[in-house]
Amino acid sequence: MKKVLIAIGLVVLFWSCSKEEQVPDPPVETVFEGKVSLTSQAMIDEFDDNYVRITGDLVIQDLEGDIVDLDGLEHIEVVEGDVLIQYNETLADIGGLNGLKRVEGQLYFHRNEVLKDLTGLGQLEFVGELFFVTLNPSLETFEGLEMLESVEGELYVAKNAQLKSLIGLESVTDMGDELTCYDNPSLTDFCAIKELLENEGLSKDFIVKKNAYNPTKEEVIGGDCSL
Repeated sequence: MKKVLIAIGLVVLFWSCSKEEQVPDPPVETVFEGKVSLTSQAMIDEFDDNYVRITGDLVIQDLEGDIVDLDGLEHIEVVEGDVLIQYNETLADIGGLNGLKRVEGQLYFHRNEVLKDLTGLGQLEFVGELFFVTLNPSLETFEGLEMLESVEGELYVAKNAQLKSLIGLESVTDMGDELTCYDNPSLTDFCAIKELLENEGLSKDFIVKKNAYNPTKEEVIGGDCSL
């Protein structure tokens, strides 16, 4: 009888240990509350990869002169505030944002000296407010935005010296405000937004001035969308 009791005790002990081992770890926090400001490559590389959502702004602005890529930010899927990518002299690759799906606020690309396209934003579907692209001297196209469907505010594109076309915006079906292309001296190709205009996806004005080619809305719809 004593041996039986010992055996039962061992079974209970083993079962208890197994149950303890199966207790899941506490959930990992995935939401960053507030603003994230990344001003060096080290800060980008060290950003906690648990976070998939940021409730404030995401600012990437190079104060150390060493930001070359955004690797390490692939986990971010939603930014509830603005995304500002600005004043980066050596940032050539934004592939680290390839997990980003929604920007609820504004999306800014301003004064990024060597950025040639937007490859790396291949999952981005939605911009909630202004989409602002200015003074990026090496930017040639919007290539990389193939999943973007909706810009709820204005698309404002100005003073990008090498911008040749709007390739990359073909999937945009809804724009809640104006589309402005102003003073882009190399811009000759608007064909990427032909369907947007044809299907009345642009809610307000089509403002095109001081580019290499300045077609009217009717000309783009009619096929005269590039030189």
